Amino acid sequence: MKWLNRFKNFSVYSIGQAVNLISPLLVTPYIIKISGEEGLGKVGICISICLILMGILDYSSYLQGTKLIAVNKSDSAYLQQLLSSVYSYKLLLLTVLLIPSILIPLLFFPSYKTIFILSLPLLMGHFLNPNWILYGLERYNHTAIYNIVSKSLYVGSVFLFVNLSDDYIWVNFLNGLATILIYGYAFVMLYKEFNIQFNRSTFAAGIEIVKADYRISLSEFCLSVYQFFPIVIVGAFTGAYNAGIYRVIEQIFGVLRTFIFLFFNFSYPTVCADIVSSFQSGFKLWVQYHLVNLLCIAFASFLIMYFWQEILLFFNVNTSDLTHVKSILYLSLLVPILIVISQAFRQLLLALGLMKWYSNVVYLYTAANVMLLLIFIPLWNLKGAFISMIFCEIFAISLYIFYINKYVKKSL
Repeated sequence: MKWLNRFKNFSVYSIGQAVNLISPLLVTPYIIKISGEEGLGKVGICISICLILMGILDYSSYLQGTKLIAVNKSDSAYLQQLLSSVYSYKLLLLTVLLIPSILIPLLFFPSYKTIFILSLPLLMGHFLNPNWILYGLERYNHTAIYNIVSKSLYVGSVFLFVNLSDDYIWVNFLNGLATILIYGYAFVMLYKEFNIQFNRSTFAAGIEIVKADYRISLSEFCLSVYQFFPIVIVGAFTGAYNAGIYRVIEQIFGVLRTFIFLFFNFSYPTVCADIVSSFQSGFKLWVQYHLVNLLCIAFASFLIMYFWQEILLFFNVNTSDLTHVKSILYLSLLVPILIVISQAFRQLLLALGLMKWYSNVVYLYTAANVMLLLIFIPLWNLKGAFISMIFCEIFAISLYIFYINKYVKKSL
């Protein structure tokens, strides 16, 4: 019965998150058709920078916040205090992030200033996004509804308003506007339900959370850099056209990566709660979740390799580039297989509360990734980005296993 309920929750959650997989598959080929690979590259670079900034804005909410909500979901007074404190520090962080986000493009990157400033509503919408709360409360039907409506609004508005070659500058703005409208409504509903407050005491409590969780939050920022910085380096070294090709390949294997993180977000509260009550039970559940995840990703990778030509043509990739892009695509499919394994060990480390060791892992492989990107991309262009990721995922898995083994030996 317990597994049946979990399967039902996962099915509802998956339906909502499936939109995250489908929307890029609709928007990406359309942008290439209207604005070419260069336009897509510029959109991709700006959204990647915004996603890195979102890593700062999230701070510890999706890990510590979600975990605390899952463990204390029956304590309404505690939840009111936690939600007020977290949203208070998020408001402070949003204010701090917006100022340099406006000034830096104006002063140093004039060719990107318009599209980047138009991308900033993504940050505002992300501030309002309450999914970290809904995950902890296991209200997967709510996350599904909000996600479906916001992404449908985004995709529909892109097809409606992006019609000329220069209209790509509005793509991220339309995405941000959709999230502000839908998640703004969701935030208001939770604001009323939990009596979320913004006052001197909530800001003070929020600052204390910032101080206490700085290590894990820095590690989450590093994780964002690891995931989203490569396209920025590709664009800087090889130009917006190659950044557009990278974006196409990233969207293809990104479907698998999104599914992996879908699995991570869904299973994380349950695994945490089970490990807190019984390590044996929680560990068994952890193995089951991620074994299923690995099998799904391996099968999906095989399908992509088999239908590679149809997939690339669907994305409107130039026929003259097909063979070249195919070789890069095949190489890139090693990355999601390795990500399944690394994210499984990441989840276990976090569920065990080994935040210091987790942070050490993230610092090390993020630094290694940036260094390897700067070396490999000038040497091997787009292939260099994926070779760097492969090396770093293997490095991360080795570090996670080392620290978990160290914990097990220490606990015996």
